[in-house]
Amino acid sequence: MTLAGSMRLKTFAAFALPLLAAIVLAGGFFVRGQMREHAAQQAIERARVEEEIRVERAAQEVAAEERRIAGEKGAEERRLAAEAKALARTERAKAIAHLREHERTLLLDWAGTDLRSPKRKDVSEGKPYKINVYQDAGQRTVNRAKVDLDRDGPEATWDEKWTFGPDGAITRQRSTKDDGTYDVQETFDGTNFVAN
Repeated sequence: MTLAGSMRLKTFAAFALPLLAAIVLAGGFFVRGQMREHAAQQAIERARVEEEIRVERAAQEVAAEERRIAGEKGAEERRLAAEAKALARTERAKAIAHLREHERTLLLDWAGTDLRSPKRKDVSEGKPYKINVYQDAGQRTVNRAKVDLDRDGPEATWDEKWTFGPDGAITRQRSTKDDGTYDVQETFDGTNFVAN
């Protein structure tokens, strides 16, 4: 039995070992193939992600450059607008240099100004005259002003009442006797007040 059992084992080993070796070898090739395929898939996925990142970075760089250019353009436009405004103010100041101080103040500092509130009292504090400015509901800028030339009050009596029209027209009423009776009506022509 020992010899017969040995023969069977040898016969089995002779057939089984090569078969087992072939299975292990085939399994190795299969696993190696799977690993190569997995590595190739990972490389493809990595390349896809890297391309997405590259495209996103390029888009961000383009957007950042566009924002920079727009910012520079906006800054230049604001600078030019400020220069033009300063030049216009200088020219206007020259044209009205002969007017009284309170007139120049109203024409240069308050005409066309958005108060962001309905009223500002005594915007000329510390001066011998008193100015209140008003921006009535629906108005985009100052549309009225009252002037007390000698601060003699009361609030109900003002020496001058100004009106700033939305079309740029400026008119005023003056009480020459400082009694609340407005006997002079004038319109500003760009350099002087002309009686109506």
